[in-house]
Amino acid sequence: MKGCDVIPIKKLLTTAKVFFSKKHHANADQLLEMVRQADATFSRATVYNTLNLLLNKKLIKALVSDKYEAFWNTNTSIHHAFTT
Repeated sequence: MKGCDVIPIKKLLTTAKVFFSKKHHANADQLLEMVRQADATFSRATVYNTLNLLLNKKLIKALVSDKYEAFWNTNTSIHHAFTT
């Protein structure tokens, strides 16, 4: 995240560490569950704010599966993505 003009606060760093630990697609609730294993004090708002920041900095991509759910992807290269 260096060079992306992001202030490295603890919650952001924890979320990024968990999310970027492997290439995958996850929705916000899945990511919330993963980060709460590292720090139980995380809120849903913190996860959404972090995801939107990472998206705005082009560090992740969003894949909208329907009008109520998006999957967030750490792989920003062009590739096939399937949802169920």
